[in-house]
Amino acid sequence: MSIREIVEIRDRLKSDLATVEKFLLIARRERAANDHEGPSPAGSQSNQQHTLQAILNQAHGDYGAIGKSVLEAIQMCPSEFTSADVNESLEKEKRSLAGTQISVALSRLRRQGKIEVVKPKRGRQPAVYRKR
Repeated sequence: MSIREIVEIRDRLKSDLATVEKFLLIARRERAANDHEGPSPAGSQSNQQHTLQAILNQAHGDYGAIGKSVLEAIQMCPSEFTSADVNESLEKEKRSLAGTQISVALSRLRRQGKIEVVKPKRGRQPAVYRKR
């Protein structure tokens, strides 16, 4: 197994862990809200399944939604852009993503050949990308 494959697996696991953490946070909120409303009737498994599906939808959204959002934001950027430009485009569209989410999406888009690195990141200077 190459280092590149290990890094890709690590990135996928980080993404999966972030999803699980969001799921737990939403589940805790739901539980706290249900505790304030009072106990649910016994045997309401369908109600629990409905709540679980709502939690999953909130936690994860559509698969690939972040990459699609970043790709749409890139379309609004100049031909050469940085992650800060992508972030600005996302904010204009009233979407906000963490810098790490944008970075991971840009890395994946680069591997897919949809963008290329014009100038690699150096110290505090961001990488410069170009649309393909």
